[in-house]
Amino acid sequence: MEKRYSLNAETFNFIIKFEAEVPEGKEYSNQELVELFRQSTFHKPIFDTYKMSNAMNKSLWYTVK
Repeated sequence: MEKRYSLNAETFNFIIKFEAEVPEGKEYSNQELVELFRQSTFHKPIFDTYKMSNAMNKSLWYTVK
């Protein structure tokens, strides 16, 4: 059986781990966070197949908010 992943859950886990490593006062744009997420272990290839081209962008924005 194929394991199912949730983009929202994975972006949440990414931000929780990432925020512990960010130096105080450092700021990132949403696009920078998307690129860092894509390079992380939380990104799964299935997320690149989602029809909505900015799904990762929206998910990260929502998670940060």
